[in-house]
Amino acid sequence: MNTKQTALDAYLARTVAIHAKLERLQQRRNDAEC
Repeated sequence: MNTKQTALDAYLARTVAIHAKLERLQQRRNDAEC
């Protein structure tokens, strides 16, 4: 088992989740402005 690979996968998954959350917040803000 490669610990470094697992840590990298966890980091990437977290990064993707954070970006998705930020995009959702951005869209909600844009909808509120219109």
